[in-house]
Amino acid sequence: MLQLGRPLIVATSSINRIGILKDAGLVFDVAVPTADESVRSGEMPKAYVERLAAAKARSITPPSPEHLILTADTCIDIDSDILGKPRDENDARAMLARLSGTWHEVWSGVALRDDVKGSVDVRSVCTRVKFIALTAAMIDWYIATGEPTGRAGAYAIQGKGRVLIASVEGCYTNVIGISLPLVFEMLSFYRGAMHKKSKQPFFGHAENKSI
Repeated sequence: MLQLGRPLIVATSSINRIGILKDAGLVFDVAVPTADESVRSGEMPKAYVERLAAAKARSITPPSPEHLILTADTCIDIDSDILGKPRDENDARAMLARLSGTWHEVWSGVALRDDVKGSVDVRSVCTRVKFIALTAAMIDWYIATGEPTGRAGAYAIQGKGRVLIASVEGCYTNVIGISLPLVFEMLSFYRGAMHKKSKQPFFGHAENKSI
């Protein structure tokens, strides 16, 4: 388990993200962030999820500067088009039909705000996912399960939606809601006293930017 030397706030309304992080042994409080999730004209998926993750991190008022704030945002990219959460069942049906039999990318931005340093560390990860060919009956069945509601791309790989998946290339937990390897890499720089003998992060260094 990664023990942090400072308190952590995970700013999310996603039950999946909370569950993934708790199962990984992290101890944290939860806050609900706010951000305008509209896609800007010409905005690419990587830039979109990084911008939203950073905006969510900045929307939180922590109890003290010592609190680290972790946030994430995810979108689906197919042919450079960003798919968010479906507006209704018809929108979900259109998304699933478009994903049928093809590869798409799941992009997630993760932000870690540190008010002591005055920085927001923002990174991103991409996983490729391929759907099986879906019939109209399969799409109708899946929509009837209720899973597409509130899900980017209108599916949940960790639920009944797993039967729609032919192949995954990259980080699986990223598709569920948040990339554990990326999160642990970012947080490993804040290990508690029992971990301070080594200055190396658990998962190596990745490209990052502080804004």
